[in-house]
Amino acid sequence: MESNKSPPEIQFDKNGSPFLRLPAPHNHIILTPPRPTDGPAMIEMHNDPAIYMTLFSPPFPFTQRSFDDFYPIMSGTTQKAWEEYQEGKAVEGREKWVSAGLPVTCIRVAKGEPTGEEKMLGDFTIKKRRYVSIKDLEARAERKGENDGWPAGDPRIEWELGFYLSPTLHGQGIMPAVVRTMTEAFFIPFMNTHRISGGFFIHNLASRRVFEKNGYVFTGAFPNVFEMHESKAGIKGKMIDLGIMEWTRPE
Repeated sequence: MESNKSPPEIQFDKNGSPFLRLPAPHNHIILTPPRPTDGPAMIEMHNDPAIYMTLFSPPFPFTQRSFDDFYPIMSGTTQKAWEEYQEGKAVEGREKWVSAGLPVTCIRVAKGEPTGEEKMLGDFTIKKRRYVSIKDLEARAERKGENDGWPAGDPRIEWELGFYLSPTLHGQGIMPAVVRTMTEAFFIPFMNTHRISGGFFIHNLASRRVFEKNGYVFTGAFPNVFEMHESKAGIKGKMIDLGIMEWTRPE
């Protein structure tokens, strides 16, 4: 997945807010922290079946109250990651690693200089792996506890990705480019990631292809992992199989 070109670095818009621009041919795409004004865009996307039928956890229907509850969590995570990133940049030899996640998570279109008013068109996050494919809750908690206990930057930490993209941007190769760019520009140099997984509803072949284009390997399908909410599925008790993709950093 790694290339010979230097990965892009985080920059600042005219308001002093950080952003990261993807390299060409996707250099009209930027990632930024979440904004308080993202509510209408998130509500629109999370109530679109092309998105909500592929996501594990957000409530449906997704309302302004849902956004009001969710925004402080999103903002708090990116702020913590930004603080860790700044601390790491200040330490020669990268002895301080980011462990909170990404400081820039929201996907937007900005063909020129960012203004701070770009509409949110997707989301991309990384967090420590939750092991949702392990059905035994005690075994899952034990595995998660062990993984959570490794110090920041420890190569034994297992991570997992989560993402979605507005249907208006589907079919343009944007999400594979986001995964590749953030791996090279942030996951490796600032988090020291060595193992990343990605879960997807087994019917969601588009997400599987995103992972495959970045060197992720299919490691298994796990039946009946999630019960889709009746409001989404239209029937009660519909169970969803989960596919797992995994990436191991080349030596």
